[in-house]
Amino acid sequence: MKHDSCHQALVRRGTALEIASVPTPSPEAGGLLIAPSFVGVCGTDLQILNGSRPDTAEILGHEGAGLILEAGHGAALSEGEYVVFNPSAQLPAGRILGHNVPGLFQRCYAVDAQAVSDGLVMPVETGLPPLCGALVEPLGGVIYAYELISRAVPNLRAAVIFGAGPIGLVFAEYLQQYGVRVLLVHTTQGRLDTAVQLGLVEPNATMTASDDLTERILAWNDGAPLDTAVICTSMRGAQVALKHAVAVLKDGGCVEMVTNFPATSITPPGITAEAIRAVRASNVCGMPPEGNYVTAEIAGRRIVFTGHRGTSREHFVQAMRVLRSRTSRYTAMITHILPLEDAAEAIGRLAHTRGVSIDGKDCIKAVVDLTAHSSS
Repeated sequence: MKHDSCHQALVRRGTALEIASVPTPSPEAGGLLIAPSFVGVCGTDLQILNGSRPDTAEILGHEGAGLILEAGHGAALSEGEYVVFNPSAQLPAGRILGHNVPGLFQRCYAVDAQAVSDGLVMPVETGLPPLCGALVEPLGGVIYAYELISRAVPNLRAAVIFGAGPIGLVFAEYLQQYGVRVLLVHTTQGRLDTAVQLGLVEPNATMTASDDLTERILAWNDGAPLDTAVICTSMRGAQVALKHAVAVLKDGGCVEMVTNFPATSITPPGITAEAIRAVRASNVCGMPPEGNYVTAEIAGRRIVFTGHRGTSREHFVQAMRVLRSRTSRYTAMITHILPLEDAAEAIGRLAHTRGVSIDGKDCIKAVVDLTAHSSS
């Protein structure tokens, strides 16, 4: 297939994004040229853009799917196939899509033969709505985390999730699907109200952060300690969330660190930041299969800590099946769909302002639609 020599991309210039024309390569032998379609805006993208993360990619975006425009000689996939990206497939080699190698906020993306072999792309399951391509990676990560928690604490009944961003809400939905009673904690009432209005959680399953949060969480669970706590806050909020998390868990309860814990933050007596960071880094893309954990004695109780980086192919398969069967529940979290021409300004606003809103509407999950053009 013939293609233009250049294509549009959102290119990072310091702490701002701008639309620029970049070269469109032809796929090498075994490689692919892909047109990304729907690409999610992740909190990581915003942190990279505002300078709070040191990642080097000039083109961000790692949650998405796209159409193969051209396949190099001998490629394992074919022109016309729809594929989803696993951004951490090459994590063991130190390459993460949209973090330290160019990402998906562009109209064409070249995947070399090694990346195809490593699983950077995989076919989308039949019947998955295209918009759901932006949710496969986030849900895959939640499925991985749920596996880790379930090994540590079988028969989950009650969980508290700190952080009502997209991952926190995906986690809440997934746990509720398995009959787990979930409490969602966030710093602002407005975000919790949005989640309730969208039908993602019930009003009595939300709580704003406060100094007496530990007592209020236990009261929500009729005075009984909880089975698990999931930390989905910003890194800045992880220290406070962890303090309350360990205080409300039962003996043998599990803390799942979705957020990486800052190396310089204060931890509860009995566990160190180094230990939390190490166990999170030791679970990579589904390996080891049994998962790694670290156990600490805190206030007379045994608390298990875990976390992970990346997502396996099997987690992606599971995520696509869940999204196919429960599409409306998960796409309800997508509050904004942006054409590329409007995305630079909108993403910049999300990255640099505390009020996460676009056009006056609370933004839970924004998705860039690379198949569309602005009507403005």
